Amino acid sequence: MKRRLRGITLLELLVSIVILAIGLLAAIQAMNAALLTTQHANRLALATMLAEAAIEELRSSGDLVSWSEELNEPLLPDGQRHVTVANYGAAKLNLRRVTVEVRWTGRRTQTETVRLETVVAIRTRHHGG
Repeated sequence: MKRRLRGITLLELLVSIVILAIGLLAAIQAMNAALLTTQHANRLALATMLAEAAIEELRSSGDLVSWSEELNEPLLPDGQRHVTVANYGAAKLNLRRVTVEVRWTGRRTQTETVRLETVVAIRTRHHGG
């Protein structure tokens, strides 16, 4: 009786390596996509925080004027923050619409924007009597 040796042929080894390589490539691409998504979410969160901070600054100071500034944030390349204050409703209501836009250069040099709007009441000073 002849005994047959079992082993892996060169072809089976090559097929296994190709399948493993395809799996590793897919895993690397998935990790890259997850990293890009996380980076984008972090940028949106930071831009939203900066817009909210501008609104709170206007509310607390009571100085309702429009302004713009360049941002020095590494996560927001070419970042800018624009605050626009405009009348809202009837003049006797003393309301202002505050719009804050935070812009930066995103992936593939596309401009991305976070825009927040709110209505703020102008503080009136009461003189004692």
